[in-house]
Amino acid sequence: MSNPRLNLLGKEIIIFLLTQALGLFVAWRLWERRVVEYVPIEKAGGLALYDFLLAFALATVLIIIFLKLPGKSALIFELMFVFSVFIGADIVFEALLPQAPALVLAVIVALLRFLAPRVWAQNFVIIISVAGVAAWLGLSMTLQVAMSILILLSIYDVIAVYKTKHMVVMMKGMMERGVYFSIIVPEKTKNFLSHLGAARPGEGFMFLGTGDIAFPLIFAASALKYSFISSIAIVIGALLGIIAVHILFITQRERRPMPALPPIVLGAIIGFLVSRII
Repeated sequence: MSNPRLNLLGKEIIIFLLTQALGLFVAWRLWERRVVEYVPIEKAGGLALYDFLLAFALATVLIIIFLKLPGKSALIFELMFVFSVFIGADIVFEALLPQAPALVLAVIVALLRFLAPRVWAQNFVIIISVAGVAAWLGLSMTLQVAMSILILLSIYDVIAVYKTKHMVVMMKGMMERGVYFSIIVPEKTKNFLSHLGAARPGEGFMFLGTGDIAFPLIFAASALKYSFISSIAIVIGALLGIIAVHILFITQRERRPMPALPPIVLGAIIGFLVSRII
């Protein structure tokens, strides 16, 4: 008899690795074609730490404000979702195809989740969009900036989940409006075909935030500029962090939201350091 917990973990691992592999491939293509300007690690330049943190803080504040708006806030979040998916998908397809067909495919991917509101479609568009955005961001910043972002956001993740709890409020608020910025992993494989409305955390589904997949990929893409081995080591380390998060989550007496980023980031950084020693 199969173990449902192992099945769930196996699906989580496959989705995580698919996203990392696609993202690194896209990053390599963008770097090879010089679509994103190369930033040497030893020099300042590219996307600065304060630029990223300011944009992140602004996005968080806007989400909290929009959640408090009556009536049309669901439409705002749907537009945000479509826009972010379109940007990520366009980056992926432009790394592989001429601009015109890339644009058409990006539009199709951006609308897919609404044309087919199923768990599989949600995961497909998240994988594509995260791979594109994370690859571009990773190439646009130095390795030091990428590592600093991961460490600071890990601290923020703990505070936002356990202290202020606004991360939990944001997730629940967007779910109530039918918008999911998450990978959805069903315990039963057949439930990849389930309608999004049937997917609820702890009710046969596990939710993995996009940041938990995107941030280690940003770090790995940044490292790709000078060491492919380091990028792979970062992904392996982050994967071990994902496994640790899964074990911690399913062994809780009462399943509650928990910050997934700290173990993932710790694993990614250890993986990078090991790659530099070997």
